[in-house]
Formats: sequence, structure tokens, C-alpha cells
Amino acid sequence: MAHAAAAVSAGQLPDEWFVSILNDRWRLGACLRSQQVRDALLGDAAQTESQAQAVREDIIQNTLSPAYQSALRVLERQANDFLDDREGINHVDRQKFLALRPRLHQYAVTQHKALLWSLGHSDFDPIKGRDVAAEWADYVGYACGGRGDRIFSQRVTTPLGEWFGALIDDTEEYLITLLADDVLPVMNRTLRAVALEAEELPAQTRVNSAGGNIS
Repeated sequence: MAHAAAAVSAGQLPDEWFVSILNDRWRLGACLRSQQVRDALLGDAAQTESQAQAVREDIIQNTLSPAYQSALRVLERQANDFLDDREGINHVDRQKFLALRPRLHQYAVTQHKALLWSLGHSDFDPIKGRDVAAEWADYVGYACGGRGDRIFSQRVTTPLGEWFGALIDDTEEYLITLLADDVLPVMNRTLRAVALEAEELPAQTRVNSAGGNIS
């Protein structure tokens, strides 16, 4: 959910938002659509659906909408819609990319794959040893365009380190905390930088746009 919001807003969310929402179980619980999962997270303090909707509306109004508005201003400056020269909007296959920006879209997809891999929900090799942990850390670096901590791979593969323990021992709750603290803000900054730097022109010939998605 948090990364999808970062992708759709082209990295315009505050970098500290990921940690803040994770540490606020009331707001986090409201983002869960399932009442059963919400009850499991918050127990007797769980919101009703109407209460949760009110919290979600507050999150949208105060955080998500401003970020999306900023994204529109950033992307509109260099917008290059995929238009047919003679027939107006055509060949919608070219418009499957996030905000019509293939490079931005591909970064978002790669980041999503990195997150799924860390949580064991992908076709990548399970992270059960230092070799695969190092591969995952390098993949995160690739997904962030090299903008992360230069010693991130070392931190991830240190046998007694917090990252290695969270990845190897399947302690998902603590792993999510680490991702929110160390990885998601860098992914957000990467999307923001790519949105600002990109100058992608529409293709001159029809191309296959099968690039995956982040859903």
C-alpha cells in the first residue's frame, strides 16, 4: 500500500511518512480493508468500517492528495502523451505506463518486485543465506538507482545484524519496520528524482508495452 502510493505520486510523499504511518497502528489499521485483519491488529481498539473510512479520508486529505497534486505539477512540465499524429489519442497500448512514463513505471515495478522478494512473495530464490541476501541487497540498489546506503549490502549480509536476522528468520513484522525505515524512503526519493529528470519522448513506431505492474 505504502509503495503503491509512492509510485502513483511519483515519489512526492514525504520521506518520513512511511515510518510515521507504520508506527501509528490506528492509522495503519484504518488502511486495512478487511475488518478481520483490522481486528487482529488492533484488538478491542479496532475501528468500525465507518471510523476507518474517516481516518482514511484524513490520510487522503492531509498526505496523499497534496502529494498527487505535486506529482501532477512535476509531470505536466515535461508531459509527452503517446498520441497518433493523424487520429488523436490512439494505440492505447502505449499508455499502460505509470503517468505515461516508461522509465518511471519500470522503476516502480522493479521496486515492487524487490519488496515482494524480501517478504517471500515472489519467484526469486528464497532469502535463506548470505549469497541470496547479497543478491537481494544489490537488487534493491538497482531498484533505487544507486541512491541508497553504499554499505547496505554489507549491513544486510552481516550474520548477527538486524537485517540478516529479519530476512532469514522470517520475522516479517520487524522486516517491515526495517523496510519502512531504510528502503521505502530511498525508493520514494528515487521515483521523485526520475520524475524530475525524465525526458521521455513518444515512440516513433508501435512497440510491445508489456512491462508488468505494481498491483
